[in-house]
Formats: sequence, structure tokens, C-alpha cells
Amino acid sequence: MKGFYIYGLIPNYYSSDQFREMEKLNVMSIPYGKISAIVAETDIIDYSELGAEPLARHLLNHQQTIEAIMKMGFNTIIPVQLGTFAENTKQVKKIIETGYDLILQTFEKISGFIEIDIVTTWADFPATLGEIANDPQVMVLKSEIQQKETITPDDQMQIGLMVKKMLDQKNSELSNTIFNSLEPFSQKTKQHELLNDQMVSNTAFMVNQQQQLLIEKALDELDVEMNGRLNFKMVGPLPCYSFFTLEAKLMQYYDLLDAANGLDLNGELSEKIIRQAYLSKVKLYHPDQNPDDEARNRFTKVQQDYQLLLNYFRAQKPESENETIELAPGKVSNDFYIIKIKD
Repeated sequence: MKGFYIYGLIPNYYSSDQFREMEKLNVMSIPYGKISAIVAETDIIDYSELGAEPLARHLLNHQQTIEAIMKMGFNTIIPVQLGTFAENTKQVKKIIETGYDLILQTFEKISGFIEIDIVTTWADFPATLGEIANDPQVMVLKSEIQQKETITPDDQMQIGLMVKKMLDQKNSELSNTIFNSLEPFSQKTKQHELLNDQMVSNTAFMVNQQQQLLIEKALDELDVEMNGRLNFKMVGPLPCYSFFTLEAKLMQYYDLLDAANGLDLNGELSEKIIRQAYLSKVKLYHPDQNPDDEARNRFTKVQQDYQLLLNYFRAQKPESENETIELAPGKVSNDFYIIKIKD
């Protein structure tokens, strides 16, 4: 089935020449109001069914396309979550319409900002482990174990755990030093997962474009300070992936039905009916009254159900909170989206 793959969202204030330039990337823009979606016409596929290798290829294409658009001068761009499709232009515009105010607010937040990712690793990881292995605390533990008549796997594991603990402490201290040196030049930061023990830090910095040279200079000074012990890799400038990514979920009848069942509702809905059902349920599972995990999970589900039904009802543009809509197969709008911007 053909449709549109959505890469990102940009403001419409760029020139028509810039928009035409975008065609070199085999993408096009679909405008709605002050916002345009950057899309490519392609086959609709389910990314959840892809294996690791094809998923990685799609992710690379997704990021390279967004970054190429940015290099063309579209500096204000909100990336859209990997694997987001729309069946037609109407659905693309519906996504923009649903999140219109939120998208415009996010444009204001990211205007003039870029993301810089700094990945730090040990330059000579075996040598670093060797230093830790010769630490007096480790040597004492080794000596105690060697004096035993029988050395068990647990004894060997004990040494390994001590080395790992000391390595983690070194990594943490160095990571804090790096962070404290670079954080003053950024508006927001986000720590990413460390992929292996050799990695000391993996941090995204949201930086004003005018301060990019300052963070690069601070990184150079850190490199000198560390005297070659660490390798620094700087990736950027990038769109603000780590701080603002739009998620658009197309809701189906069964999603709304599940939410209605969660609030013990069926048949016709109104804003007043939804609110009353929510207030009744929330009293039953409020954490102050029910401190157990099951009650907390139900409380969270009640809040999610309430927000979903309320958003859906308001999206139908009722004349008043007492107006009712029918929740039944065939009566539910098939282009209702929940829009979030992850930050």
C-alpha cells in the first residue's frame, strides 16, 4: 500500500526556492497553515516487524534525510518518530492540525538551537583496566584469594566485580568533569546509555548555534587536560533529536473502546459524562488511598483513558460539553491522532 513517510516538520517561512531544492532528496512538503510536513511517497511498512539490520538501514536513511534538509538551510525542524506513515495528504494534514499549537510552541523553543552529541571513550582501555588491576585494594583482595586452598569461580567473580566497580567510579568522575566543562554552553542536556565499559560518557547538548564554537573550544581544552587518556567524538550540528521528537499515533475504535471500558462507560459520550466517570474512578485508585503498585498502575491507566477520551471528544468540535457523540463501530472518526512531542 502506498502512502507518505513523514520525516519531520518545519515552519512555512522559508523561501519557495529552498522548498524546490528539497526535491533533490526525493522528498516533498505538504503544508497546513504555518507548518509543512516533509514527506516521501513510498510503500507503507510496519517497522515493528523489521529485523535489526533493515531497521538500522531505515534509521540511517531517516537521520541522513533530516540532516540533509537541515544543511539546506531549514534550521528549525522537528524530527518525527521513526516509522511514521500517513495513507494520504489528508492524514498528514490531520496530524499537523491535531498538534498545531504544540508544534508552533516547539518551533519557538528550538529556533536558533542545534544538538551536539559528545561521545567519550578510553583511548587505551586495556591499559586502564591494567591500572585498576594493580590498585592496592584489588591487590589485597587477590592476595587473600590466592592464599586459599581452593579458588572458586565466586572468588574470581569477586575480583571482577571490584574491578568493574572501580572502573564505573572512574567513568562517573570523568563523566562529571566533562559534563561540568560543557554544560554551561548548553540550554539542555540529555545523558544517553553507555553502550560498553570502554565508553565514559555519551551526552547530547542543546546548544545555541552562536555558541557552537565555544563548546568546541571547551572540548579542545578538555582534550589537552586529559593528556590523551580519552578519545572525544563530537557529532553535529544535528536537529534536536534527543530533546524534541514528534510522535503521532493513529487511534482506532478499539483504543477508544478500551479507554471507555476503563471508565465503565459505553454508548454515548459527552465531556461532562467523561469527567464524572473519571472523578469517580480516580477516587478509587488514588495513591494516597491505595499505596500498592496495582492501584498506582490502575490510577495511571484511568488518567490515560480520561485524557484519550477527552481529546477525542474535543477533536470532534462539539458545541458544548453536554453534546453527546456515539462510541460505536462506524461512528468513530478514522483520522483521530494523539500527538506528543517527546522531550
